[in-house]
Amino acid sequence: SEAGLKPRAIVVVGVAADVRATLTSRPRAELYLPLAQAPEAADYWLTVFAPAAAGADVASALKRVVGAIDAETPVGDPVRLDQMFRERTVLPRFRAVLMSSFGLLALALAAAGVFAMTLHVVARRTREFAVRIAVGASARDLVRAVVPGVAGPVALGLVAGLAAATQLAPFLRGMLFYDLSATAPSVYLVAAAVFAATALVATAIPLGRVWR
Repeated sequence: SEAGLKPRAIVVVGVAADVRATLTSRPRAELYLPLAQAPEAADYWLTVFAPAAAGADVASALKRVVGAIDAETPVGDPVRLDQMFRERTVLPRFRAVLMSSFGLLALALAAAGVFAMTLHVVARRTREFAVRIAVGASARDLVRAVVPGVAGPVALGLVAGLAAATQLAPFLRGMLFYDLSATAPSVYLVAAAVFAATALVATAIPLGRVWR
């Protein structure tokens, strides 16, 4: 064999799930060997998992056993997995909160712009709507008269915005957890629904005032 290593037989006792080195990396296959078959692993470190309630007792027992064998071998203090997870994900979680905050702010500002522009465009036709009502136009007629002028620009803005967001999405993939997608359809649908609802409300306010 290569490097002078002798081939050896390994008994497979189970199949473990893939693991990931970081939260943003792809899961990969991992091979676990007992120390008896892989003594070279003992040169690094050994992790012992125990229930949270018995963590201190297990650590004390390990220190006694290891100290009796080799007093110079260090045994670390027990650490909770959830605490370790929080400490190692401080930066990703902060980045996620920051990006989410900026995203919500941008969505709010864009929705406010859509609302203001739609309200202004529809309000300018108030006299026209009053004349239509005077000559017998119904509420349905008013809706038919105003919807094309509002739906067209809003739809064009949504298409342009979604296209731009899709093109910029690859720049965000490196900052997201592996399970998350920068092009999740649900996100785009929610944003489109917010803008459509905003335009609808902005259209209904002037029409409601005229109809009264």
